[in-house]
Amino acid sequence: RIAADGSPYGAKPFERGALYAMLQNRVYRGEIVHKGAVYPGEHQAIVDEDLFAAVQAALAANRTDRTDRRDGAGRDPSPLRGLLFDADGERLTPSHALKKGVRYRYYVSRHLTTGAKSEARGLRLPALGIEAIVRSRIGALLADPAGLTEAIPSDHDHAAIIAAAARRASEWSSLTASEFGAALTGFVSRICVLADRIEIAIQPERFAAWIAGTQPAASSIDPTATAAPCPVQQRR
Repeated sequence: RIAADGSPYGAKPFERGALYAMLQNRVYRGEIVHKGAVYPGEHQAIVDEDLFAAVQAALAANRTDRTDRRDGAGRDPSPLRGLLFDADGERLTPSHALKKGVRYRYYVSRHLTTGAKSEARGLRLPALGIEAIVRSRIGALLADPAGLTEAIPSDHDHAAIIAAAARRASEWSSLTASEFGAALTGFVSRICVLADRIEIAIQPERFAAWIAGTQPAASSIDPTATAAPCPVQQRR
């Protein structure tokens, strides 16, 4: 490009920070973000939801895995521990590998760690990718009044829940790994990883209580499922 004084500028490669900011910009999804909460915009999306989710998972999986210092040294950085299951109903447990001094985390189907190598089956998922998908899906639900209305029992004050959920949504992306995991175990009963999607089973009463910051009432209501595309590379 040419500046007002006639001198050329630009024509330089994107810095990594600028590129990441652009790839994570929800404006391309036809949305706007205000104080961390996502709202529908008045403009048309130019990137579909599946592609945007795949890009977010790829960005997360490409980051080197360093434990968040805010969690403190020695704490477990696997927020989905105990919640992930594969399509066969086998639990995925945290694992890791060291490559050139960098620690990479995974969630691995139990059979891959305990079964015979000749009968190996199951999944080996990059932890950052699947964690990013789950965080993104719950964050989107917190910012979606219509989705919350369907997920929360009818005897709750939906207006109050939606207002509280907007505040939760503004903080959701900044939660540490331990805070993220503690929140999930409070209202998610299981997360099933299928070939093309993940299904998150949410306990409605506990979800409403967590949003409102109150104690959950006893309930026999069945969990409600929310799904998201699963673009994470599944290593078998």
